[in-house]
Formats: sequence, C-alpha cells, structure tokens
Amino acid sequence: MQGLDSAWYTKNILPALPGVLEKSRWFSGKGRSIDHLRLLDFGVIDSPGGLVVAVIQVSYREGEGE
Repeated sequence: MQGLDSAWYTKNILPALPGVLEKSRWFSGKGRSIDHLRLLDFGVIDSPGGLVVAVIQVSYREGEGE
C-alpha cells in the first residue's frame, strides 16, 4: 500500500473508527462515549488487497481508556 504513513492513517482512517468500533461485537467499550483515538503503531502486510494491522488507544469521556 504505497504512500501509507502514520499521518495518512490518522487523517483518513481514525475519523471513521468510532462508528466501526461501536458496532463491533468484539469491542468492549460499546455504550461508552469515545473521546479520542490515537494510533500507537501499525504495519502493512503484503497481500493482494493490502492489509493494515494497527494498535489504537481509545480514550473515553469518562473512565479509563483501553
């Protein structure tokens, strides 16, 4: 995935994540208000469609983050 860097990821992917996370069965923070997401690390796996694996820190409006 040519041109992928942390600035691109932060600008283009992070804004969409709250909606995705809140609908994901595996996300333990459903029902909590997400305040901020932060990209901690990511890597690109060479595959035909391109795959990005990312570690995201979730901060909530109240309580501890994850």
